[in-house]
Order: sequence, then C-alpha cells, then structure tokens
Amino acid sequence: MLEISEQNINALISALKSEKLTLFTTYQLMLFLTSSLSIFNQIPPFTNFTFEDTEFVNEFRDLILKGAEISGLAAEELIERGKDFPILDLGFQPPSISDILNTQYSAEFADWQEEVKRTKTCNI
Repeated sequence: MLEISEQNINALISALKSEKLTLFTTYQLMLFLTSSLSIFNQIPPFTNFTFEDTEFVNEFRDLILKGAEISGLAAEELIERGKDFPILDLGFQPPSISDILNTQYSAEFADWQEEVKRTKTCNI
C-alpha cells in the first residue's frame, strides 16, 4: 500500500514542479498536497480519501493540484511579506506584492472550496 501511495504522491509532485511552484522543495510540495487533500476531505460531504486510492487521485487530480497550488501561493505570500518595505510615492503607497498575493489567495481559495463542494455533491 505504501508503494501505491508513494507513486501517486510522486506523480502529483512532478505535476506541481512542472507548473508554478518551482520555488519550493519536494518536501514542501508534499506538505501542500497533504494540506490540499486534508481540506478536500473536510469539505462536506465529509470524506476520508488517501493518496493510496489511485482511482480517487486520478479522478480528482486537478482539484488536489489546485488546492496545493493555493497553499503554495499562501506560503509565497508569507515569504514576500518578510521582504516588504514600505514605499511612499508622492503620498501614494502602492500595494505590496504580499498584499496582492494575499488577495489572490483569498479569492482563489474561496473559489476552490466552492468547486470542491460542487464536485463532491455531484460525484460522491
């Protein structure tokens, strides 16, 4: 069973590395995937899927990856927050990168949750 779980996780990590999350280590990507699966299971109707369930991973691959990308976006926002310096330009303060990422995270996370709810009520 552990071998199947490892194969599924490695396939998902490969997909994340080839997309947007090149900044993070393999371990961090695994944490994002685990977080995504955990949140997926917590959204009603409650489920108990694991990475050992290859059929589930294949069917809901895009949703799991999107949730992991959103977790990565939140982590990136925290990294950028540490680099922010206040800038004033003629009394106008442009939004910082971390503020923009935080806004994007909030919107994408809410959309993702709604998508998971719709998908779970139709498919599960």
